[in-house]
Amino acid sequence: MSASGNKGIDRRAALAGLLVVGTGAALAGCGSRDSSSAAEASTVPYSVDGRTPLAAGPGKKWDVEGNAQRFTGNTFVSPIPQDSAFFRAENRAQQLVRESRFRDHFALLPHNSMHMTVFEGVNQSQLGTSEWPAWLAGKDMQAAHLAVLDAVTRANITAPRSVTMRVDGLVQPLSKGLGVKLASVDAATERTLRDFRQRMQDLLQMAPKGFEAYTFHSTLGYRLVEQTADENDASQALEKKILDLFTGDAATVTVDPVAMNIFDDMLAFPQLRVL
Repeated sequence: MSASGNKGIDRRAALAGLLVVGTGAALAGCGSRDSSSAAEASTVPYSVDGRTPLAAGPGKKWDVEGNAQRFTGNTFVSPIPQDSAFFRAENRAQQLVRESRFRDHFALLPHNSMHMTVFEGVNQSQLGTSEWPAWLAGKDMQAAHLAVLDAVTRANITAPRSVTMRVDGLVQPLSKGLGVKLASVDAATERTLRDFRQRMQDLLQMAPKGFEAYTFHSTLGYRLVEQTADENDASQALEKKILDLFTGDAATVTVDPVAMNIFDDMLAFPQLRVL
């Protein structure tokens, strides 16, 4: 889509209307905190049944009971096709966790939220910090959504199509989280993805630390509390069962096109623009 025509203006106007009047659950409440609220949220660990929270607590994505908390931001992701063997394996992996002794230790993502992150945008935890892009200085999350959408619309950046990824293990041990590590099926795919990320970085200047070494992945859930030493064997056995699901047709996945998404929590990632 050309950014110079009326279509880009109409889309920006439409989004502005959504942000102002609150129509559409996708944008309801996004970024309603001011720039100081995220910085003021406590990040000091506190114990729960003798365990230290990991992805749970004030200012984080979840509470210790696994309820989603408001955590606003934008991102560029490829949805996982729901008719794929990989998607079905992800669902079964979550079920294994639900049936395990660790079921209360994880907050699992809804099936409709399964995706592969291609380029990270900005989120509320960066407001008021050195990680907030200089060109977004003074903007709250609502204004940042509009500015980022405007930038990618005007630049008319297009993302690679027909991107196929292969399973390359878990992103991290279950003691830290639940996600599948994805690698490009060939060198050409890797080049197109890295080139796209670089073009996005040149435009938006949002790169976190480790930009060049970024690991593509699909998150299935977040570990809420730390794992204890006496749970290590059971955790490793569960890891093996999970990895065994991603064989055959489930060992690869051709992801859907990259889109700019916003989120108010980790339960939904509505699209604003397909790149």
